[in-house]
Order: sequence, then C-alpha cells, then structure tokens
Amino acid sequence: IAEETKNKFPMLMYDSATRNGRAVMSTSMRYLHENQIRERTLGLVTQFGRQTGRALADQIIDLLGRIDMDVDNIYATCTDMGRNMAKASDLIGEVQQQIHFYNGFLDDENDELTPTLMNDLLEEELAEERQENNGNEEMELPLGTFVSKMFCGAHACQLAAKSVSSEFEKELAEVRKIALEAKKIGYRHYFRNVKIPRNDVITRWDSSYMMIKDFADNKEQYEAIGYACKELQLSEDAWKFVLEFEKAFKPVHLAMQDFQKTNMTMSKLP
Repeated sequence: IAEETKNKFPMLMYDSATRNGRAVMSTSMRYLHENQIRERTLGLVTQFGRQTGRALADQIIDLLGRIDMDVDNIYATCTDMGRNMAKASDLIGEVQQQIHFYNGFLDDENDELTPTLMNDLLEEELAEERQENNGNEEMELPLGTFVSKMFCGAHACQLAAKSVSSEFEKELAEVRKIALEAKKIGYRHYFRNVKIPRNDVITRWDSSYMMIKDFADNKEQYEAIGYACKELQLSEDAWKFVLEFEKAFKPVHLAMQDFQKTNMTMSKLP
C-alpha cells in the first residue's frame, strides 16, 4: 500500500460497529493506480470505550503513519452521517491546517516538521501575538476545511428507504407472516417447482424488498399455492401492495447496488 500510494492523494473511508462496549473500526483507502480505482483496507481496529470523533481521528492518523502516508495528502473522507464520524473528518482537516500553518515557518525544504519544532514555532508565534495584543496569548490558526468531507451515498439511501418503508409495517407484516409460514416442513411440497420466499430482517429494509420481490416475481405460482392452502394465501390488498412496493423500491435497490461498487464514480450513476 505504501508503495502504491506514494505521491497519491487518496480518499479515506471509515466506519465503526459497536456491540457490548466493544467497537471495531474499519478504515480503507481509495485511490487511482495505473488508471484503475484501487481500494485497500488499512486496518480493522478493536477499540473499547466511547467512539468519539477524537478517538476515531487519532486511530486513523495512526494507521496512515504505518504506511508513511502524510495526513496532508488526504483529499477527502467518506463515511456515514454520524456526529462522531463527521467530527473525525473535521479533526483530520484541522491537522492539515496546522501542517500548512507550521510549514510556512520552515526555511529549508528539507527541514523536518517534528513535534518539538512545532512547539518551538508556536511559542515564537505566541510571543509575537502577546506583543501585538498587549499580553493576550490567544492566537487563532487559519481556519477552513482542507479535506473534503463526503457522506456515504449508500448510507443516505438506506436511511431514506428505511424511513419510507417503515410506514408500511402493517402491510409488510402480512407478507412476512406468509413467508415465515412457507418455511414449515409441512408446506414444503407446495414449493417443489418454485423457490420458497425469503424471510426478511425487520431492521433492514433491503431484505424486506428482496422478500417482496420473491412474491412479485412468482405471483402466479404463489397465488396457486394460496388457493390450495389458505394458510399461505395473501389477500387481494396484500398482492396489490406487493406489486406497488416492488415497483417503487426497485430503483432504490438498484442504486444501492451501484453505490457499493468499487469502481463507481459520479458519472456512472443512473
């Protein structure tokens, strides 16, 4: 990774999953190499305690250091819309600001910007500020955003779809009931020539779409099974909902697949 990213300006992507006080943060990097988009995982790091923006930013900077990547080379970050994730991106931008600020004091291109030198330069600048501001030690670093902060399109799409699909929980529950019933061994013989509908995970709208899609794609067969077995029969209103839901959410489902492709760019979006 260090060799491929030398003199490159990559985009960072990171996310964190937390359970029972333990979090695993995944950080990856996307960049252009030999006219191809490359994506490499920098690390899966286990953390304990609160996942603050500061903790995430420190971990990301540490991972960059392991491949000799300057923080200043990061041109963009992509993550979900969580406050801590956005804060981590802001803090990375602040580090870049400080690097630009201190680099302005270096006399030689070969000078190394070490923490000791940064402290010395800061003390000198504070001394000048005190003289100019009658003893006031407050000094403002130049602010602004260096790194471009982007939110994950797939995540935003997921949130929007989940918000809308949750309005139809009653209708989804009726279809879900039939899908669960179809799994019973006593009904397996009805599905010799057609697939058994998938069960969904209530918290994941896309799995609900795939369940609905199974019903829509096999409507004639499932209707015939319903006539033969009332326990597997959907009402007319339920069938109408199935067809409308599948039609409405199909573009969202396809967009989700595109968003998660490694070589997806804005120009390729439908």
